[in-house]
Amino acid sequence: MEYYRIESYPLHCSVYITNPEEKEMHREKERIALWEASSTLSPTCIVFSTFALEGWSIAERLSIPCIGISLFPLSLYPMPEELEQEIRSCLPKLNQALLSKKEITWKHIRHWMWRLLLEDQGNFRDMLGLPEVPIIDEMPVTPIVYAFDPTLFTIPLQEQDVVSMGGFWTQPDIFKSEAAHNFLYLQDIKHFLVGHTKVLLIDFGSMVHLYPPFQDPQWLEGLIRRIDACLVHHCIPAVWVMDKTTALFGAYQKFISLHTPSLVHVCNPVPHDLLIPMLRYGVSGDSFGSWWQKVHHASDTLHEKRQLIALHHGGAGTFGCMLTYRIPQLIMSCMFDQYFWADMGEACGISKTVEDGCDLKDEIAWAMNNTILQETCKQYQKRAKENTHRGLEDTVRIIQEIQQRKGGTLS
Repeated sequence: MEYYRIESYPLHCSVYITNPEEKEMHREKERIALWEASSTLSPTCIVFSTFALEGWSIAERLSIPCIGISLFPLSLYPMPEELEQEIRSCLPKLNQALLSKKEITWKHIRHWMWRLLLEDQGNFRDMLGLPEVPIIDEMPVTPIVYAFDPTLFTIPLQEQDVVSMGGFWTQPDIFKSEAAHNFLYLQDIKHFLVGHTKVLLIDFGSMVHLYPPFQDPQWLEGLIRRIDACLVHHCIPAVWVMDKTTALFGAYQKFISLHTPSLVHVCNPVPHDLLIPMLRYGVSGDSFGSWWQKVHHASDTLHEKRQLIALHHGGAGTFGCMLTYRIPQLIMSCMFDQYFWADMGEACGISKTVEDGCDLKDEIAWAMNNTILQETCKQYQKRAKENTHRGLEDTVRIIQEIQQRKGGTLS
């Protein structure tokens, strides 16, 4: 697998820009770069995220099949009623086609395709030389795959014939080359954790850029102070993933300059598939390749040096990762679908919701020395791995089928 970078992440990515005019300018540049990359690479199929619906229009422009991937149930953000009324009123031909029960019907529009009719998509389609309003009724059905575990979520009846479940897609070897670059850098963690059998892993991901309170010095000071007090109370260390360009890192540096150094080790953002095994199993004198093989393909034979607990924002990827590594989770939801994952995890007994402002002491106590919790996490880990394997096979089959309809092949 090769990655084609179309924009420097994260400092110049439009999602992190708050000024509306500047944001739109950067968004336009990103879309141009996206189109140039797609046309240059001459793809035979496009797999797009529902965060990036431009992929659907690019597939139409290149006359190739596509498949959509969603990291959350699309029913969390339903089609506005007024939009459906507008479609019926302003696009009578489309409305009639949808009612005639061809391949694409109103259930597809209500599920996700209504997003293709929004103004920002129309502007991009105009740039591609396509009709601003897509002729949806003349298009083949686009398969949609939910990239999360079916154990946690039952597909609603109205969606069962328009979506399939792909599992969390936890494939550590995808990140092996990136992990190798950071292997030596992370080995200083082992000196920090000497003598400790438990560790709190903290990672708020992209929220340190997107969630406004992470720009507020007073709010950050309160968060850092509460975490520090909790670590001291429970006598456990923490490894906190921090981008050193963020306000969070600046606030933490200020805090430790005024207080006794806390039990926190700051770590640059690295793949969880590297960091978690290092915390759990430690690092011996093995080469990276030998160590990676053991922790990811023979972990049943290894002794666990530490019990892990995770505090994070509840993003779909982070939630799925922690579930797959059977780590008890404390979720401080900030925005988007994170509240959904917090609710799902708590309902399954593998996570606790952390309210903004709480001192975390009870939540940490719940996650420590809880044999029922540990067994529950193991059960969900087993299911997640099985469903990921099955979901990947199903998704590859779907891609093969749509490729064959267009006369292409999947290598």
